[in-house]
Amino acid sequence: MYAPPVYGKILSIVHKDPITGKVLDKVFVSAYTDSETFPLRSPLMSLIDLARKKSNKTIKALTIFRECCSGASVSLEDKKTNT
Repeated sequence: MYAPPVYGKILSIVHKDPITGKVLDKVFVSAYTDSETFPLRSPLMSLIDLARKKSNKTIKALTIFRECCSGASVSLEDKKTNT
């Protein structure tokens, strides 16, 4: 029931279908294993927030990986100061 809107949120951030499916899996596994995921909010809003956070982390990791593979000089400290 919650998968389509959560998938849509992830897809709007990641824009890559295979990666979106993996992030969706991680969101639901994290929600299932972490009892603090649903504090006082609705489960859907909590899942969408979790999806946004995991999607943004995935995009940052892919950007660092892409820059490292292209031979660019990338420092994790530089990335931390930009967030």
